Amino acid sequence: MYLTAGKRLFVNPQFPLLLNGSEVVPDFVALDPAAKQVWLVEVSWAQEVSKLLKKCRNYVIHEALIQEQLGVACPPDWKIGLWLFLKGETAAVVSAKMTVLGNMELRIETLERAGAVWEWSKVKLHSGEPKVFVTEPV
Repeated sequence: MYLTAGKRLFVNPQFPLLLNGSEVVPDFVALDPAAKQVWLVEVSWAQEVSKLLKKCRNYVIHEALIQEQLGVACPPDWKIGLWLFLKGETAAVVSAKMTVLGNMELRIETLERAGAVWEWSKVKLHSGEPKVFVTEPV
């Protein structure tokens, strides 16, 4: 488990959950004790969203089971949410299709804003070193 730089979130990568006999592994599970919140975090740069949507809907359906499996890491008064990091063009599609979330909060961040440049028109070759890229904010 890692403590993030902001000293607010505890983050555990590849945390396995058993849902109806199948192992499901979120990219990260993030705990925010100050907000009494557990985030199931998924990161994807894929344009095809059907697998991601299926995985997220599975989390929503099994929210109580997930809370039980997290045990002491998720007391009963804590909330569970989905935190997705997606390409900008994909984020709008997923947001429109994720309408039924039960008690779960949905948070979507774009990878472009989080730090990865996907718009190659914004990437410039460094003049002195042709294999090194210099990026400008999108």
